[in-house]
Amino acid sequence: MVTRLLNHGAARMARISLRVLGAVFGGYALSALLVAAAGAVMARLGMARSEAVVLAAMLGFVAYLCLLLWGFSVKSVARLWLVLAGAAAMMAALLCLFVIPNDSEGSCLRFLAVLGMT
Repeated sequence: MVTRLLNHGAARMARISLRVLGAVFGGYALSALLVAAAGAVMARLGMARSEAVVLAAMLGFVAYLCLLLWGFSVKSVARLWLVLAGAAAMMAALLCLFVIPNDSEGSCLRFLAVLGMT
């Protein structure tokens, strides 16, 4: 009986730790990718680069707050990590489409390899 309670407590602590890691660090990483992608998209659409960067940075604070709140309110830790990974992949794809084609061919694949997405 005591061993069962200890195992349940360890599993609960692991879920809480994964949730905190996902919400805090995963949310930060995703909001950083969002800021980079939003700034690149807005600059490519004609906004002045300095204004696009400032607006994207301000939106990044709001996005991080929303990700933190959502990360602690979502029911499943697995869903938290899947959504964070999927959104990070989408932001990396946007960066590949709007930033990296200016450099050289094939650099998008190198960028994704650096991020560990290939």
